[in-house]
Amino acid sequence: MALCYVLHSGNLYGTERMALATLTALQKDITPILLTPNGVVVPHAKKLGIEVFVFSDTRSLIRVTRQILHCYPRLTFLTTSIKQAMIAWGLNLFYWRIKQQIHMVHGGTDEAKSYARKHYLDYLSMPQVVNSQFSYQRLHHYGTKKENIHVIPNFLPSYYSETVPKRPVFKANSSPPIKKLIIVSRVDKIKRIDLILEALSSYPDLHNLHIDIYGTGEMLYQYRDHVAKYCPQVTLHGFEKDIPSKLSQADALLHLCPVEPFGLVVLEAMAAGLPVIVPDTGGAAELVIDDISGFRFTANDVDALASCLLAVQQQPVEKLNTIVANARDTLTRRYSTQACLPHYQRLLKL
Repeated sequence: MALCYVLHSGNLYGTERMALATLTALQKDITPILLTPNGVVVPHAKKLGIEVFVFSDTRSLIRVTRQILHCYPRLTFLTTSIKQAMIAWGLNLFYWRIKQQIHMVHGGTDEAKSYARKHYLDYLSMPQVVNSQFSYQRLHHYGTKKENIHVIPNFLPSYYSETVPKRPVFKANSSPPIKKLIIVSRVDKIKRIDLILEALSSYPDLHNLHIDIYGTGEMLYQYRDHVAKYCPQVTLHGFEKDIPSKLSQADALLHLCPVEPFGLVVLEAMAAGLPVIVPDTGGAAELVIDDISGFRFTANDVDALASCLLAVQQQPVEKLNTIVANARDTLTRRYSTQACLPHYQRLLKL
């Protein structure tokens, strides 16, 4: 059987990385196909042995989908937009080659686009996969039936966890052990990067922290102006293609968005050996047990964030190393290929 995963973007953010991870993990059971707009995901998919079909607009999406239906007599389709889902469903009325169709709700910070219209797929009895209980609740809030929602967490492929650069363990002579934070995020208003900028301006005791921010977005230039005037310890780098190496050079990951559906970079930081600091709402909160496998602060609260950062800086190295070890254990038990693959196999009836 062939499995066709349809993307709405050719980038290599969380949605695209999870599509590649899912197709790679299932390669023993299916023939993996990626249907995507052109972009950096294409060479990565080909390197992993995934057959790639590229489309540029709705008309070419229809044409390429028909081509795939001609080539493969038995398919499962995984879609990431309602338009894709409807095109595949409509074409299958003529071809009858799609045996199963599943909608992947990776979510986003725009709830209207991420969740509000997905309930229309209930009329087709189409299963939908979300990656966190947070997304499950949001999807159901907007009308999707509970019985059509399946929660399968994002995961890190074994090849990633084994080969990613690792941060050295914290040493007893480092004081304070946490000097350099990293933020990997779109620089959009909803991501709440303003929280850390305000905390640094309001709490002089945090001035010994250096913070590297990687990502682009609508607020990048506005934040750069603010940083130049008030936060010299912050560096806004823009886009960075080699995030794994940057993670291994930091002391901790700071994640600020309170409505993130999941937060794949949190898992990547855990794999790199970094303590993670996340808000207590959104999908990222589900990844961390406070003071056990990471640290949580009250979302959208500058004072709570500052208090959390000050407390983290005062942690003994033994505690930090224990938290890193607990996080890696969490990765293996809950967010690895071995932990998540059976969920896909059951859903896909493999």
